[in-house]
Amino acid sequence: MMMKKRLVVIGNGMAGARFVEELLSRGGRDLFDVVVYGDEPYGNYNRILLSNVLARSQDPTDIFINPLEWYRENGVTLHAGVQQRPYLLLPIIP
Repeated sequence: MMMKKRLVVIGNGMAGARFVEELLSRGGRDLFDVVVYGDEPYGNYNRILLSNVLARSQDPTDIFINPLEWYRENGVTLHAGVQQRPYLLLPIIP
């Protein structure tokens, strides 16, 4: 069995989360241990609809795309509420 590589996604916004969804749909869970870091202490939500929540015309739970359970169910390690500082990522060569 091939050893999985770790894939780290910095940012749990709509683009980062969509990347992870697409990766998983293409069998990426078999190839990678996926780790996601996000500033906010909850799962991914539709930021376009955030103004509706602020205007109280939509419930906050209605705009979540991937709640915390989704990450667990899909084998994704989510570090929610963790702010990351930009740094240079270098490949690890065994």
